[in-house]
Amino acid sequence: MNNRKTKKVGAKNTGPQSVVAQTRRVLYTKVIARVSDAMVHGYPLEAIALLESMIADRLEARRDCISAQDTNKRVFDTAYETAEFLAGKKQQESDAAKEIYEAVKAWAPRRNELLHQMVKLAENETKAWDARLQEAQSTAMDGLDIFRKLDALVKKLNKPKPDSASKKPKN
Repeated sequence: MNNRKTKKVGAKNTGPQSVVAQTRRVLYTKVIARVSDAMVHGYPLEAIALLESMIADRLEARRDCISAQDTNKRVFDTAYETAEFLAGKKQQESDAAKEIYEAVKAWAPRRNELLHQMVKLAENETKAWDARLQEAQSTAMDGLDIFRKLDALVKKLNKPKPDSASKKPKN
């Protein structure tokens, strides 16, 4: 039996007025409110999970734009894996963009440890619940900061270029 999951293909965004873009805008509005609420009310793990989803989505949007929406490349992936791809030497991203991708790569292991090892104890570790929760809150805050920077970057980089035909002077 093959337990390997087939990766889902992301929806193709054809522009800011498309159904995909409009649906994503509504989802982001709801999720950002939920992240804020989770952080205020002491549920940073929920905030971290939602932030990872948004960060991964923004990274995938950048990757998809670079790859001209190629279906074979438009797959769901982790934030770390997509950031690693975008920060790679083969990509022609700016140093400023690569700096944000590297911040995602640094944040992702913290996210993983908090979500997957919150109650696990390593040898010689005695970190109490409150310390773990504070670390989760800090990681959520960092994730929100990374998301905001990444979102602004992707909006800027993925902005459709005006057609050269529309630049022609009118007689």
